[in-house]
Amino acid sequence: ETLTALAELLGEKGEYTQGEPLLKEALQIRRTASGTKPHPDVAQTLELLGLNYYRRGEYEPAVKYLREAAQMQRQLHPTPHPALAQATDSLAFALMEIGKPEEAEPLSRLALAMKRQLYGEDHPSTAMGLNNLAYVLEARRRYDDAEGAYRQALAINRKLLGTSHPTIALNLQNVAFVEYAKGETSS
Repeated sequence: ETLTALAELLGEKGEYTQGEPLLKEALQIRRTASGTKPHPDVAQTLELLGLNYYRRGEYEPAVKYLREAAQMQRQLHPTPHPALAQATDSLAFALMEIGKPEEAEPLSRLALAMKRQLYGEDHPSTAMGLNNLAYVLEARRRYDDAEGAYRQALAINRKLLGTSHPTIALNLQNVAFVEYAKGETSS
């Protein structure tokens, strides 16, 4: 617990390289303590290690750890669960970074479906899930679908946050970028 907390603190300071050995040590301790059975602490540490690599731009090892974290979360939570939705979303993002949007899309859709089931339609996590799916769809050049998902995220966030929140500006920017991309491909 202390090792992961220290690694997270280092991560907040942008010192990911210093956090890596702490996370690896915590992972080893937690694997030893849990044996061969899946354990939430092991899954959490795997995800933290994967995110550590992701934030450093080292996407291949990030995918490796995030894939294992998501797999373990599926074993721990056969039905929708916040930790499973988060791990699935994290893996989808890492896959995008290594140029695998076709593999990321079903994961992003699954994470969104879980968020809808867990939190309902009008929730920040659902809006984020829509935004994440739109990002994947945009990368796959499915601009109409991406725009629809971005607009759904925008509508939810407007309802929850009002019209002057910084998140609304980001949502509007995403819609504008995809509209621009649509114009570029239709000419």
